[in-house]
Amino acid sequence: AFLMTNPLGMAINDFYYSHTLSPAEVFKSLDQKQIRTYRLIVAEEDRPQEKALRDILVSRDFLPIDEVYHPHLTLRSQAGLLLFFSSDRQVMAARIIDFIAGPDDLLKNFSRKTDTYGSYRKLTGIALFTGLPLLAYLLMHSLFFTALGMFTGRAKAGLAASGACFFLALSGFSVLFLRTSDPLPLQDVKPALNSPALHQRVKGLQAMEEHRLDPAFHPGVLESMKSPFPLERYWAARAVAGSRDREIFNRLAELTRDSHPNVACQAFYALGMGKNPEAVPEIRRSMVKSANWYVQWYAYKALRRLGWTQLPRS
Repeated sequence: AFLMTNPLGMAINDFYYSHTLSPAEVFKSLDQKQIRTYRLIVAEEDRPQEKALRDILVSRDFLPIDEVYHPHLTLRSQAGLLLFFSSDRQVMAARIIDFIAGPDDLLKNFSRKTDTYGSYRKLTGIALFTGLPLLAYLLMHSLFFTALGMFTGRAKAGLAASGACFFLALSGFSVLFLRTSDPLPLQDVKPALNSPALHQRVKGLQAMEEHRLDPAFHPGVLESMKSPFPLERYWAARAVAGSRDREIFNRLAELTRDSHPNVACQAFYALGMGKNPEAVPEIRRSMVKSANWYVQWYAYKALRRLGWTQLPRS
């Protein structure tokens, strides 16, 4: 949400949500993936357990696929045993009755045994943590050194550039990590929602979410849901999560088609928290109109929270 307060942050945020999901899926472990696929091959003697097996897999976000594609997980039954395959390699085996009784541990064990990118993910995290600040330092130091070198010697320009970079880093640290905001008293929520200042309205919406306040008592939130600022619409959607109010439901339905993916995601989240079964067809209509994977995933999670389950193939 911090990135949504300025144009540069918005550009970074939009790039992240538009381009990072597909590359990230490549080196995630199976239990981290947003899309997981399976194929189940059941021996004749194990047919009575087939429906239970499929229900377990679908309820854990495994999607059945056709034979022309390679699934993440292939399960083959054999005389009461369940063989776990990754591609054509058998990874492990378990009794069918054990899998039905406790599938989560077995699926996590399969994910761990087939995870070939664990070290790469750790190195990527270390590189992002150290490499980005180092790159920013080198870039800013070069700019300061070049500019100051026009007026003084190289040694003094180097020292001054290092000092300027230190000052910028300290300022950024103060803004991001040391800035504190006193909690908004409950009696100030309504005035904050009606404030002409964006940051005050956002604080009011954050207080509503934190204290689980009924939006019916704060009609200013309905105006925030129509705000021209994505940050305000984002927090407005979160503030009304769980509401069963009809007008709020209609506004959330509109926000699921918001042009900003972060806002649409929170609108789907809020509808899912409302526990209103009428939201299921609305969510399904909206999610197919979005090409953004994050938005689709939030919509799917909202459907699951509302009790919807994809019907397994026979």
